[in-house]
Amino acid sequence: MTPNKPPMLWLGIGLLLTVAAVVLALIGRTATTGLIGWVLAGPLAIGAVAMFAVADAKKRESGWYAPSDLADWGRRILIVLALLAVTLCAWFIANDVARGMWR
Repeated sequence: MTPNKPPMLWLGIGLLLTVAAVVLALIGRTATTGLIGWVLAGPLAIGAVAMFAVADAKKRESGWYAPSDLADWGRRILIVLALLAVTLCAWFIANDVARGMWR
């Protein structure tokens, strides 16, 4: 029997959403692409971190769990990357709104 491991799939989904948000925001550089990127990196990517935390807690309570440094650091890094992506996207939104160039 193998021990329970952290649900790394949720971290992968969050990372994919964050990277997609940054790429989309940098390609478009408009408020519209910034808004889409903000949703991807904000509620969706942070939601994936929340799903990871819930699933990981359920696996930890089984008593037969193999902790992973990669999962702990991956969660921390993903949160920082998502916050940076949200900040970048918010800047594109604010820039276009302030200049009256919302497209």
